[in-house]
Amino acid sequence: MPKPLAGDGDTNSGPLKFLWARHDAIRFHPRDELGFLQDWFQAPDPQGPRTRIALLHGVGGAGKTRLAAELAHRLSATGWYAGFLVRDPDPQDRAWLSDVASPLLVVVDYVEDRKSGDVINVLRTLREREAPTCLLLTARTVSGWWEEEIAVALKEDGLPYALHDSPLAARHPRQTGVYRAAVRSFGGSETVAMGSSPPPDPDSGRWTTLDLVMLAWLAAQADDTGGTPGSEGELYEKILDHELGYWVRAYKSRIGMSSKRAKGMLREAGACLSLLAPQEERLDHTLKAIKGLANDGTRRDEIAALLSDLLPAAPEDGTLAVRPDPLGTHLASSVFSTDRTLFRQCLKEADEDEQLNACVGVSRFVSSSDESTMADIAQAALDAAPDLWQPALSVAATQGASSSRLWSGSPKPRERLCRWPNWLRRYRPGTAHFAASR
Repeated sequence: MPKPLAGDGDTNSGPLKFLWARHDAIRFHPRDELGFLQDWFQAPDPQGPRTRIALLHGVGGAGKTRLAAELAHRLSATGWYAGFLVRDPDPQDRAWLSDVASPLLVVVDYVEDRKSGDVINVLRTLREREAPTCLLLTARTVSGWWEEEIAVALKEDGLPYALHDSPLAARHPRQTGVYRAAVRSFGGSETVAMGSSPPPDPDSGRWTTLDLVMLAWLAAQADDTGGTPGSEGELYEKILDHELGYWVRAYKSRIGMSSKRAKGMLREAGACLSLLAPQEERLDHTLKAIKGLANDGTRRDEIAALLSDLLPAAPEDGTLAVRPDPLGTHLASSVFSTDRTLFRQCLKEADEDEQLNACVGVSRFVSSSDESTMADIAQAALDAAPDLWQPALSVAATQGASSSRLWSGSPKPRERLCRWPNWLRRYRPGTAHFAASR
């Protein structure tokens, strides 16, 4: 059950643990899409029992994950079995789900991040259920992952289903209410909350739902005197500055007096983790990319232990990164836009799954940097790891048109296109099993 934070706002901690939607730190603020989805899933099907699939899509920060978590919570309270699907679920676990007697809701978050195979396998496992069976798939866009993979598999399998398309606007319809509720959650008094309103929209567009929450966090900080951010980039930098300040304090407390470069080094570490999304046991390898840590195993171990505590693993697959994703994307984009050496070194240290994660990460850079810079980064990625071509194009097919343009805009040697590594075949559309790390 989402609960408000303690009244003191926990000012000694950084903001990230309060901002990630899966932490349920802020009470959900009503929006019409939640009520509609709940009613649609629960309504009788006039055409008989069919799997119901809802596509909830919108830009990063629109509130997809938070809405999905709230829907799962509300359905659970009415007797449903509801929750988020882990990556590459064990076949025995899938079979167990098929035997659940109650109505079932399976949420697959960010399905475009190489999760189509998981969805297809779950749908096949659950097709014989008699109780209501529902899937909620969240994504930034509806693209190849649905049209060329899941929908094709459903047709080939002859699986009857009902589909609902639910776009989620970046801007919450009740901006002031969201902002004030977040101010309260972050320790602001009722007087302060009721007397406050969100800042004017930036020149570049409109504040997303996540942006409003971050602005509220800043407003609740007594020590934040830097003025109101005028753009998303300025907002993200202010939040990251507070978070990195917390990391430096934790570094001093656990490891000892930090060097002058500690904050910059931790920023680089956050960028590397956000690009590769490694498992905890792979942190040491990821940190080797950073100058000053490559040959210092003791210090790497200390920082890896620190970051594994500061950045809780994603419950679906155990990966570590700066989250919410828009913040991690901004951090990685800003660091690697000016430091190609670090970027290349990250990719050289990456294993196969991390290289695929990097393809997803670079594709997301399109939303936070100019097109020419991103094309240059994409080319740098291919120069550092030539075999990235095939996974990059495979990922681009599921991410939408902007991602496809990014990867297809770089020159590609003909001989590289003829080599399909064995591990890549696990991710090609149309296969029955897409392997992934748990």
